Amino acid sequence: MASEKTKLHYLRMALLGWLLCWVAAPAWACRVCRPRVQATIHAPDYSQNVVLILLPVAVLILLGVGLFFADSLTRRFTSALHE
Repeated sequence: MASEKTKLHYLRMALLGWLLCWVAAPAWACRVCRPRVQATIHAPDYSQNVVLILLPVAVLILLGVGLFFADSLTRRFTSALHE
């Protein structure tokens, strides 16, 4: 059974995480940089840049799903070979 100190620690960490998520300020650019930032966002190659940025995330998700289901897939393919 968890002690009161441990429960209090988890509660504090949960509250701190919640606070950091809601208090974080949105990204702002200064007056000099803002037009350049907006021009980059609204550029014709924006979609390609987003795809390139999100590609590693997709690879990591596929790797995680593959590792999660690796045991069941291995059993399915090895049992089909032995029949």
